[in-house]
Amino acid sequence: MIMGHSDCGALKAFMRGYENTEDPIKRELDNLKPAGLSREYAEENFEEILLHNIQKNVDYQVDVGVGKYRDLIRDEKLAVIGAFYDFKNDFDRGCGRLTFINVNGEEDRDRIGNLPLFENISGGFKDIVVGRLKF
Repeated sequence: MIMGHSDCGALKAFMRGYENTEDPIKRELDNLKPAGLSREYAEENFEEILLHNIQKNVDYQVDVGVGKYRDLIRDEKLAVIGAFYDFKNDFDRGCGRLTFINVNGEEDRDRIGNLPLFENISGGFKDIVVGRLKF
């Protein structure tokens, strides 16, 4: 499971610029560059761009995992799951919820909910635990 979370400090630093930070931190934040995250924003839409980047980073990391574990996924021995730990109620489903936003590269909320992985979860609860932020 790959998990992003509300108010991510690493992504905030990436967006605001980290050129003057210590080298070990720079190296870690440099790893975010291939994800294609936005570093352009107006202060009034910073939070929206941050949420977009959090979700986009989870999607990127899932894609990396899918590439690495393709055979296990094909043989249904592994699922690479991307989730968002929402402790600010960004999904409007309550604080502290974990929302599944990507499974094996699938980002469509309805298709995720219909995967065999979620077949034993009732529809109402599925609507709470599977989702995507819309931008």
